[in-house]
Amino acid sequence: MNDSYQKRLISFIIIATLFSTLFFTFVSSPQRYLIGNLFKKPINTSVEYDNLDIELYENPVIQTHSNRDQKISLSSELTSQYMPRFYNRPELVAPTLASKINQKPLIEDIGVAELAWKRDGLQEVLYQRNKPYTGWFQEGGRRGYFYQDGMRQDLSANELIRRQVSDLFTSNKYPFYITPHNRREHFTLKPIKYSILIKSPSLSIYSDPPGLLSARYVQNTQDLIDSPMDVTQELTNQYGTWLHVYFGYDELGWIKKDSNYSDYVLTYYSERELLDDVEATLETYLGYVSATAGASFVNSEHLTQVSVNNQIFFPASTQKIYVLGKIYELYKTGELSPDSMVFLSDENRVPGAGIIQGDPNGTQYTVDYLVDLIALYSDNTAANMLIEVAGEGEWITPFVHHFGLKDTFVDGKYYHGSTNRRFQTSPGDAARYFALIARNELNGEPWDRQLIQKLMTNPWRFLSGYIPSNIVTWNKTGLGSTEQNDVAAFETDYGTYTLAVYTENPYNYDAIPDQMGILSKAVFDVYINHRLLLWEPVTDIKAYFEEKERETLIENDSLPVEEEVAY
Repeated sequence: MNDSYQKRLISFIIIATLFSTLFFTFVSSPQRYLIGNLFKKPINTSVEYDNLDIELYENPVIQTHSNRDQKISLSSELTSQYMPRFYNRPELVAPTLASKINQKPLIEDIGVAELAWKRDGLQEVLYQRNKPYTGWFQEGGRRGYFYQDGMRQDLSANELIRRQVSDLFTSNKYPFYITPHNRREHFTLKPIKYSILIKSPSLSIYSDPPGLLSARYVQNTQDLIDSPMDVTQELTNQYGTWLHVYFGYDELGWIKKDSNYSDYVLTYYSERELLDDVEATLETYLGYVSATAGASFVNSEHLTQVSVNNQIFFPASTQKIYVLGKIYELYKTGELSPDSMVFLSDENRVPGAGIIQGDPNGTQYTVDYLVDLIALYSDNTAANMLIEVAGEGEWITPFVHHFGLKDTFVDGKYYHGSTNRRFQTSPGDAARYFALIARNELNGEPWDRQLIQKLMTNPWRFLSGYIPSNIVTWNKTGLGSTEQNDVAAFETDYGTYTLAVYTENPYNYDAIPDQMGILSKAVFDVYINHRLLLWEPVTDIKAYFEEKERETLIENDSLPVEEEVAY
């Protein structure tokens, strides 16, 4: 009993001691006044501390950190040490519906150029950097509008012309920053179409006009002497005036305008107009071909191209041009020689065009002789032997695809339909392939020129049937029971171009070669008529630009076209 009593007594004394210590620490301490006042007066975070009730001056804690003659400011050290935990919670300063930031609530952040839609009363207002936006804006491919202080303005046609903003999309594409903080559309953009002929080798081409954040140097004009370029826009900023230039419809970039015309000269020739007229000619004359037909034209001078009905066709013998290209690549790498010997086998012996299919097994031929047989006779057996030498589709098809000709596959041999996979091409691929050969960009010199010499021996010529005899041409035809195809190059005094025409499903088979020849002659005439303009000098610069500006206004429906009226 005594032991039990003594244990209970000791426990009581310990508890009483702890309670007394806590009591005198938190209740007897001067801090009791601060805590007591906090519970008497709720915290209002919107109250300025220099306006606090004077009774707080009686607080001994504040007295130790403040003078009565100075403004009171509760430091973060004091608030974190003496104030309740919830005093510094971020939720207390979060924006509310009554906050200033929400007086014009956000509707949508556009995500471009710091533009955003906000609600101002009952209206939706366009803002930029928290200020109502003034300028042109086009969203989602819709029509562009001019905004004044965030509100859309409906301008008349005359006002649109006066502001020179026919190309609204490009206006939005080229802003730049005057300072890191203030964005300005600080340029003028003039849509106009004319053509120039490069004369300086040191003219720099940029991806965008210098002065824009996205401007990058692309190249100079060292390899572009006497090259015609189409100008589509003039942009003027604090760094000068810049021309947006193209090869036809292929963008080159921006060059500095030269008002003295020493870096370039004006020209009446337009690559775009040539392509447009060729395309219209192809559309017209393909309608006269007695079959399903497609065609493609490439101006080899700049690899500008236009096609009509550029679908997949069965190539027939035109597929051999891809085989020959691979053979000449093997010449170039030294893996094969024109004198290398190849043996005839039953595997490669096939009927159709050619002269060696009747030779006995084991007959030897040089690779160069087999190339001659393909050029002269379109020999199918010789082609199969070279397909095998070149590595078949596993090597020939990737060779062709390397040049971006992705419609073409040479995955098999002639008359091996049971084992062949894809055996196809398109007019666009064939015409561009020939253009690469003409430019020495397939295998380079001397290989491409040697191949051209072989192709010149071809006696079958559909596309050059009506072309003047003084024009140098080379081609490869392909005939089958349902197809008649031809791809050809034409070397004229005014430049070189290539043309490919493919047909299938004929309803008047015998008429097709002549129809293809007539189509080719029409394209030839268009090409020569346009290229002749390169040699016509521009003598009256003022009249030249007046006409170009008038054409631009008519094209943009900003100027009425004069019409003849019958009385």
